[in-house]
Amino acid sequence: YPLIAHAIKKYVGGKVTLINPGKEAAKTLKEKLSSQRLLTESGGAHRYYVSDSIENFESLGGLFMEQSITGEVHKIDIEKY
Repeated sequence: YPLIAHAIKKYVGGKVTLINPGKEAAKTLKEKLSSQRLLTESGGAHRYYVSDSIENFESLGGLFMEQSITGEVHKIDIEKY
């Protein structure tokens, strides 16, 4: 829960270590790609696919990712899948 991690830490104090599974998964993937020489430093392009409001994703997704959404955002119809 990255958005409320600060509140959780404040409530439980230093007794608990919070682990962000998304951050840890990304770190592990980066290590694996790097070890296989598949990691690019150019940054690449970001494409996002959403089933709800693009505008909501751009604003709320930016909060979760702690950065602005700058890639392409496409709305898909999940009923087709």
